[in-house]
Amino acid sequence: MEGILREHYRASPFWHAFAERLRLLLDQFDVTDRTAEITEASTMLLLNEPCWTGRVVRSSDLVARAGRTQRLVDLCRAVGADMYL
Repeated sequence: MEGILREHYRASPFWHAFAERLRLLLDQFDVTDRTAEITEASTMLLLNEPCWTGRVVRSSDLVARAGRTQRLVDLCRAVGADMYL
């Protein structure tokens, strides 16, 4: 995977700065085979790039109803969101 990404993005101006952080993410594949853990790590990598200052909340830690729309409403309310994009 690292080779494919390097091939496609090595000419970009930020590749060298990003490549090291990406390598740390790709190392996670050696540690876990859980998709959720890799997804969370990659999301945090991307969120931290622009110095994001928000907070990450796992939906599994919140109380929400089962229906798709009801669940989304409950999760938004639980984190104090007044908008969903």
